[in-house]
Amino acid sequence: MKRPHPFRFEKRQSKRGPVYYVIYDFDPAHPKSTGVLVNVNDKNDKWAPAGYDDVVAWAYASLEKIQIHSDISFGEFARDFFDPEKCTWTRRQLIRLRRSGRKPFGADYLPAHNARLKNYLLPRWRAVPLNMITVKGIDEWLVELDSIKYGIPLAPASLDKILVAMRKIMEEAEYQGYIKENAAAKVKLFGGEGKSRLPFTMQEIRILFPEDVDKAVRHWQSLSWYAYFLLQWTCGLRPGEAGAFMLSDWIKEHHGAVIRRSIENRTLNIKGLKTDKKGITVKPVVFSDKLESVLTLLEYQEHAQNQLLFTVNGGPIKAETANKHFKASAKRAGIETGERTQYCLRHTFYTEALKRMPEKEVEKMAGHKALRKEYDHRKGIDFLKAAQPLRGIINDLNKEES
Repeated sequence: MKRPHPFRFEKRQSKRGPVYYVIYDFDPAHPKSTGVLVNVNDKNDKWAPAGYDDVVAWAYASLEKIQIHSDISFGEFARDFFDPEKCTWTRRQLIRLRRSGRKPFGADYLPAHNARLKNYLLPRWRAVPLNMITVKGIDEWLVELDSIKYGIPLAPASLDKILVAMRKIMEEAEYQGYIKENAAAKVKLFGGEGKSRLPFTMQEIRILFPEDVDKAVRHWQSLSWYAYFLLQWTCGLRPGEAGAFMLSDWIKEHHGAVIRRSIENRTLNIKGLKTDKKGITVKPVVFSDKLESVLTLLEYQEHAQNQLLFTVNGGPIKAETANKHFKASAKRAGIETGERTQYCLRHTFYTEALKRMPEKEVEKMAGHKALRKEYDHRKGIDFLKAAQPLRGIINDLNKEES
């Protein structure tokens, strides 16, 4: 029998019942749903379902769309992608978020992705047809990509953000039928896909930061390194914020500090907090007795009050250098860090503080506007323990019922 069409049909189950899928001869691996429910009188004619001329018409219309747009360039498709006034993807996501009751994109989300599009994606891919973009091409481009601002290789986290922006664009191109598959989705993230910054256990923390200062110095190799990491664990500071700390920041009568500065890791310049653009320009942190005793010892060593307390070779500490020292020190203490880094000390602080303090207070000390779920590693048992004061209320409710 001669094929009447360059496609065939297949019945597949959906939530609404069985529907027709069209399978094109040139792309048999990617059936497309027509959205049309199966006719109960259909005699299993896979070439043209009985009484369903509209299904055949849909298949041809979809085929025409694929052929018309097969050579559309990345630049033509992505030009205004992250503009909520012009891009259907952005509008659709905003509607989804509103209807689900979730918060819309953060203030920086769309502008940041738009900057990645303008600065990195369009200069390379503007004239390339969407269907000519390959996994190999994307991967080879990313590994050689330099910062447009500094002219040096981009950090893995920055490369991942650029790749995520490209994935979203290519995902929408696939959704609209411009390409058969999203090549960007097959490129591996540089920072490790799905890795979470797991906290340390309190047993590990006690080993890393013992009460015996001499023992701690043996782990960390110096009192300064001990204090640097202790600031991150007991105050939840980011590495750059700890690196910008000066003894003059210590407000002794209030047992803490108001943090206003951080070290920009790439340039090692002193700047404001990472959250300055979000309106959080200062963060109050309370010091533990242990931290204050260590800072007092550093004062006795005659460290300058208005200079960086923590330096390497006379300059600010780079995050990569600190991470190497952190892992080596943890190993000396007998702690296996695995994929955990110094930043996990901040996650540990956040998680343990939430077990003991009101969320709003933890948010202030962490420098966040709202509770960040990815920082919260509490388990079910932690929430159950926190709920114990409610037991009296539960008992009273039961008495009232009886």
